[in-house]
Amino acid sequence: MKELKKTALIVLGAIIAVMGLLEITGILNLGTEPAWHAWLKVLIGAAAIIVPFTYKKQINTALYVISGLLVIMGILALIPGIDLATEPLWHSITKIVVGGIGILIARKKK
Repeated sequence: MKELKKTALIVLGAIIAVMGLLEITGILNLGTEPAWHAWLKVLIGAAAIIVPFTYKKQINTALYVISGLLVIMGILALIPGIDLATEPLWHSITKIVVGGIGILIARKKK
């Protein structure tokens, strides 16, 4: 189970970091997003990739935190009046689903 959590965290981090990099370079444009938001994705993604190799006892915590952030970001994007960024509906729902899967993996016992 530990390997599954480690792999999930690395994959999640890679996806988040790549999304941020693609948005920074202008290759990916899913809506309006401030530059700090894209850079934050890169930093969070990098942290998710680094944690399993340097802080092995913190994999579960990091998976909970990063997955939870994804769920929160997805939910906030769906609430009218909160204009942190604009993105397509499918993107918000994908964040919620992927974050939820990450939380479910983190909840699994050994």
